[in-house]
Formats: sequence, C-alpha cells, structure tokens
Amino acid sequence: MRKSGRGLPLFEVALLVVVGAVVGWQVQQRLARMAVEAERIAMELTVANLRTGLRWYQTRQLMGEPGPDVLQMNPLVLLEQLPANYAGVVELGSVNTVEPGNWYFDRALAQLCYRPKAAVEMKGLAVCYALRHKRGAPGEVVLQLTTPYRWK
Repeated sequence: MRKSGRGLPLFEVALLVVVGAVVGWQVQQRLARMAVEAERIAMELTVANLRTGLRWYQTRQLMGEPGPDVLQMNPLVLLEQLPANYAGVVELGSVNTVEPGNWYFDRALAQLCYRPKAAVEMKGLAVCYALRHKRGAPGEVVLQLTTPYRWK
C-alpha cells in the first residue's frame, strides 16, 4: 500500500482534538477538586496542631509553670511556628481586608478564623474557632468551633 503525502484526514484530526479537549477538561476538574481537598486538609491540620499545643500548654500549667490567661490569648501562640498563611491580628470591621486562604485573629471576638478560598457552606466570611471552658470541666479549656461549616 502506498502512503499518501497528505497526512491525517480531517476527520482524524478533529477526533484527536475532541479527545484531547475531553481529557484536558477531566484533568482540570480533578486538579480543582484536589486543590479544595488540600486546602481543607491544611486547615484541619492547623486546628489539630492547635489542639495539641493547647493540651501541652495546659499540662505545663498543671505543673506550676506561670502563663497568661489562655481564654484571652491568640491560640496561634501555642504553636512553635506560625502558619505561613497567617495574616495577623485584625480589628473589628477590617475582616474583609484579609485575603481568602489566610488565618487571622479577630481581637474583638477573641476568635481565630480562616477565610477559605474554596466554596464552603458557612455563616459569615470565615470558619472561626475560640478558646472556651469545657462543659463539665471548669478548669479545662478547649478549642471550640464557633462557625459551623461544610466543604463542598
């Protein structure tokens, strides 16, 4: 059989373009879902680290080490190193200045908050946590979720 010098027929080229577009769209969708999952995991890992730091702080308090009132402090001081996406302390009314994807401490409400980049079902602009006394254990303090949320 002789090959023609004309290359691929137009139908085959169109088929390759369509298949390539479908595969590219699938890859883009999967990467978008992975980015949302990575953000969720990073946020929840920071919260888990904060809870561990709080337990460590309370253990040192029980052993007699002096320290500030835990209910009024920024929970991030419990970490050995601040997260790279920590925007700092925010005063009342300037929460909108915090870029999505960053943590901030709302001094007026004494809450540590995270503004997600991804679409999250929640009340308000951010997912917030506060240090509160544990029910039934007046001396124990826990990091409590104050803004219910659900990742989409």
